[in-house]
Amino acid sequence: MRVPNLTSTDSLLRNLRSLDSQQLKLQQQASDGQKITTADEDPTNMSRVLRLETDKREMVQYRRNAGHALDVANASFAALQKMEDLVARTTEIARLTSSGLNPNSFATYAKEVEQIRAEALVRSNSSFNGKFLFNGAADDTRPYSDDFQFTGDRAELSAASTSIYVADDTLIAPHLGVAESDDEDFFASFFNDIQELEEALKEADQGYKAEDEVGINTGVTRINAVGLDLLKTEDKLVDNIGEMSAKVYRIETAKSHDDEWFLQVENRISTEVDADITETIVKLNQARTAYQAALQTGVDLFSMSLLQYI
Repeated sequence: MRVPNLTSTDSLLRNLRSLDSQQLKLQQQASDGQKITTADEDPTNMSRVLRLETDKREMVQYRRNAGHALDVANASFAALQKMEDLVARTTEIARLTSSGLNPNSFATYAKEVEQIRAEALVRSNSSFNGKFLFNGAADDTRPYSDDFQFTGDRAELSAASTSIYVADDTLIAPHLGVAESDDEDFFASFFNDIQELEEALKEADQGYKAEDEVGINTGVTRINAVGLDLLKTEDKLVDNIGEMSAKVYRIETAKSHDDEWFLQVENRISTEVDADITETIVKLNQARTAYQAALQTGVDLFSMSLLQYI
């Protein structure tokens, strides 16, 4: 008859259950790579992880905002650079015709200026993802009509904000601000300059064809005046390009900070949650060895009989 010690038996069973539970936990960690999966496993650690997850969600939104803002700012910057090419060509035409020494070119340049004006209208109504770039908060409305007039309420739109948070405490408006008046608006000024240049070229051409020196001189005088106006208009464009360049830089800086902080948060979450696979496997082997030793102890315990006490 075997007479195991009751206290030793209970202790053995508790150890076996504990080691079995430890093995299951380590096996789970090794399979999914997670050190903790529920709050009751490590409440303090899980509390830190939840706070980090909140930070991560905020950074995801900031990064999304910054990405969108950067796309809008870059698209606006590119459109303004295209306008710069048009202004440069228009200024060149004014310079080439300002002397009146080549009168047979007036008509040809007048046709080119007409095409430049049409292209300028297209650029002024540039859009990105179906949203107009140069109408501020009213990005669902075409800013300039076919007769080259601003379509919105300048006072209202110039005061309206298009700013979004691209980082913590960093609010940026990715759009070019709407000018409060036509005089301050580069596009409106350029439309007027082009129209005036086209009419001046046509007047000079009519004088040339009619052999009217007065008509030629009047047209050339207007061309020279437009040339001066174009220099002022170009200054407005340079200001706009500078503004958009500054916006692009600020957004890129914020986005870079967002990306860096996002990686830091992810690494911190990984440190808190992810299991060290090498360490986990070592602990699992140790737990298996301890479990096997406990089983062997149980075998030895239950094999004892009265003869072993005699």
